[in-house]
Amino acid sequence: MAETDTSTLATTAGGQASALGIEAEALTSGELVAQRYRVVRQLGQDPLGVSVLVEDQIWGEEIVLKFLHRQIASHEADVQTFIHELRDARKIVHENILNMYDVLLLGSSHVLSLEHFVGHTLTEELQRGALSVRRGMKIVWDVCRGLQAAHHVPLIHQDLTPDRVLLNYTGDVKIVRNFTVVQDGATSPGLADAALLHAPTYLAP
Repeated sequence: MAETDTSTLATTAGGQASALGIEAEALTSGELVAQRYRVVRQLGQDPLGVSVLVEDQIWGEEIVLKFLHRQIASHEADVQTFIHELRDARKIVHENILNMYDVLLLGSSHVLSLEHFVGHTLTEELQRGALSVRRGMKIVWDVCRGLQAAHHVPLIHQDLTPDRVLLNYTGDVKIVRNFTVVQDGATSPGLADAALLHAPTYLAP
C-alpha cells in the first residue's frame, strides 16, 4: 500500500481519529471515527470520494463510509444541491440497488453511509472469461429492474459501467448508486456530474 501523509489526521488516545481534520486516505485499520465507526480497511476511491469499510459500533455491522473529496465538498452550494439529490435517491429501495443509509457531517467532512455488499464487480467477472448466456441474461435483467425502479422516482444513473455493477456467488446483483434528479426532461447539475467525466465511453449517444 502506498504511503499516505498523516500529518493532517488528528488522533486521540487509543488510536481514535477525531472528526475534525479527517483525511480518509490516511485512516488505518482499528481507528475509531466519530466515536462510532471502527475502520476495517480502505476500499478505494472514485470521482466522488474515498470509500472506507468500517464496523458500526452501535449496530454491530459493517458498512461503507464514502468521504467526499475536499475539492467537491468545499463548495457549499454544490453540497446542498447534492444533498437534495440524495434525499430523492433515498426513495429508491430495491433489491438490485445498493442501499444508502445517511449523509453525515463528521467535522468538516461530508460522508455518505452505504450498504456493504460482499462481492466483486462485473468488470472482474468478465476478466475471468466469457459469461454463460443464462448468467449474462440474469445480470442484464437485474440491472434493468434496478434502473426501472430509479426511473419511477424519476432518477437516472450517471455512471453505469461494469465497475458500478456488483455481483456475488449466490447470484445477487447490485447497482452502485450514482443517481441524479430528472427535472423537465433534463438532469440537475449536482455534484454527481463529476462522474460523467469518469467513463465517457459508456455515455449514451
